[in-house]
Amino acid sequence: MALGRIDIAVKEFKKAIKFDYSDIESHANLGIAYYEQGKLDMALKEFAICLELDPEYEAALGNMGNIYNIKEERELAIESYKKLLEINPNSYEAYNNLGLTYYEMGDFDKASEYMEEAVKIDENQGIIYNLGLVAYKNKDIKRAIELFNKAYEMDSQNQNTNFNLATIYMETGDYEKAVKYFKNSVIINEKDSVAWEKLGSAYLKTEDYSSSLNAYKKALDIDPDDPETHQGLAKVYIAIGNEKLAEVAIENAMALSSDHTSCHYLKGLLCAEKGETEEAKEYYNRAIEEGYNRGDIHSSMGELLEHEGNIDEAIEEYEKAIEAGSVSGNDFFNLGYAFYQIYDFDSAIEYYKKAIEKNPDDITFHDYLGRAYMENGEDELARQEFDIINNSFSNFDFSG
Repeated sequence: MALGRIDIAVKEFKKAIKFDYSDIESHANLGIAYYEQGKLDMALKEFAICLELDPEYEAALGNMGNIYNIKEERELAIESYKKLLEINPNSYEAYNNLGLTYYEMGDFDKASEYMEEAVKIDENQGIIYNLGLVAYKNKDIKRAIELFNKAYEMDSQNQNTNFNLATIYMETGDYEKAVKYFKNSVIINEKDSVAWEKLGSAYLKTEDYSSSLNAYKKALDIDPDDPETHQGLAKVYIAIGNEKLAEVAIENAMALSSDHTSCHYLKGLLCAEKGETEEAKEYYNRAIEEGYNRGDIHSSMGELLEHEGNIDEAIEEYEKAIEAGSVSGNDFFNLGYAFYQIYDFDSAIEYYKKAIEKNPDDITFHDYLGRAYMENGEDELARQEFDIINNSFSNFDFSG
């Protein structure tokens, strides 16, 4: 409702109440109008009058709960929704809103409990999506993916669903799926700079540098002052060997943010690309000392140490990378290969298998798992891995 129309509506509802104070609908409508004006306390007063006139007036209790949530008065919101459920035990909105209230309070178990009750009454996309959020917060990633996929099946054009699916797939190392859902997200809202930046990051993980570069540039067209996008550009330029543009992108990122830890990491990457190993380690260590503890920096440090022949130290860094959340197939493969080099074939097999769980079609992973099995005297298991490789080639269509 336009602001001018709300003002007119307020006057009309007041007139109606003056004529008949017991007109509950006019009190309710006046409360809604006050709510739209942002006059929350005045809105609460009108809804309270509604309850004086009819203690079982459901809309008043629901609206009061919503307003208390806006005011961050969670206990009062809970009280309102629970009173509503006493009147109408089949109100899925009340169950869902109770769940959302507990979600905001950080009580994810109770949030899930009430949302599950809501779903029993009405299995709609919004509640399924909310349950996905709760599962994600509870670190039940498998359940979160299941719920977000279900929400996607119900409404594939919901940007939040696509974005959150993509985010989870990025975190779990399934970068192809992350690309798919971030692409959906920017198709739905092409002005979302964050979604474009995340799409650039997903493409970067798949080593599709051209598409990554285009996505980052789209993000900068919308928001030229986002330091994370400039950092992403720097990573692409480092990957494709354009040192000059990488340096420019890093300097831009540093100019736009007071937190330079990520940029120190990027400078380390750039030095590593130039073969300046000691300088790279200095930048990596500086970033870590300043609180940059993401998996990628430990993976990069591990690669430097492995290249120098410091395998034990490389293993420590690769393990830190996985602890910090780097869980792609390559992360597990790197750790497996490091163990392979020190003849710890049991550990190598363990991590090669984890790499294959992430990327079942990567023949390099199967090849090295087969080699580790052979070194470990497990010839039949080795043969199975090599058969997978042979079958992948026999099934390949060379006609094109």
